[in-house]
Amino acid sequence: MEVHPFNHFRSHRGDLEIISSNLHWTLNVFNLANPNWRGCDYRLGNRLFFVCRGNGSVVQVNSGISLELRPGFACFIPRNVTVRVEYPPELVFYALEFHVELLPGLDLFSSNNSICEYRPAPEHFEGLREVESGETTWKNFFRFEKLRQSILLELLDVVEPSISCREFHRGFIKYARLIDFIRNEATARTTMNELAAVQKCTYDKLSRMFRTDFGMSLKKMLDAELSMQAKSLLTSTNFSIKEIARRLEFSNEYNFSRFFKRINHCAPRAYRLRYLCAGPFPQELKVGKHLKPFEM
Repeated sequence: MEVHPFNHFRSHRGDLEIISSNLHWTLNVFNLANPNWRGCDYRLGNRLFFVCRGNGSVVQVNSGISLELRPGFACFIPRNVTVRVEYPPELVFYALEFHVELLPGLDLFSSNNSICEYRPAPEHFEGLREVESGETTWKNFFRFEKLRQSILLELLDVVEPSISCREFHRGFIKYARLIDFIRNEATARTTMNELAAVQKCTYDKLSRMFRTDFGMSLKKMLDAELSMQAKSLLTSTNFSIKEIARRLEFSNEYNFSRFFKRINHCAPRAYRLRYLCAGPFPQELKVGKHLKPFEM
């Protein structure tokens, strides 16, 4: 059967619309860093270091992979990877910590577990310098949006994404009703059997299929969605921690705080305080117990 070119275009456009509506870029850190520090470093987000001057080192703890931080190069550190770093006083670099989430808990780079380096386009250094030194204006914000798109395009030439566009589209269509339920109706009381009922299959079958299609557990997606809702309530309302726990249907404030700290490595009150102090371009938003914040 011959496919009309217009119908092919319309189908392709629909795929892109689904991906675009689900992709969320979150910037946790953007600063010009001169840390003068050494030790183990662990973060919840992906990191990119654009080295301006000086030299340092990054060693991946679990594999022993070692990279020299050197001027004119960028170092990529995937999320949830622990590294041993050495930042001498002369080292200066632009630091970005970010998430590119396709679904709650599914990051575009979540399957990557190795640090790497590459030589970025010179205009990316210049663009970062302009944005970092400029005022917080709408023009500067959209200038950075354009710049980060260019940086991500370049990164995709170096780092393999966790899932292809076609695979993600197929998975999203397959679980559309389930994803919609998790995003709009799930709470802390939602059980795995309830999710299986939404998908109209047994939990064992759903668990196997979901992990095969997306490379993560269904429980991870549910926890990530609850965490996102909690962050939104913490940063956009004046609700007490107790009230947020009640709205998300946790049994009590203590269990909510324990859940939030397990996912985000900081307590809800600490997260709210850091967000309020950070401003539109946060210098440090997610700080775990192993971290030393960058110094400006």
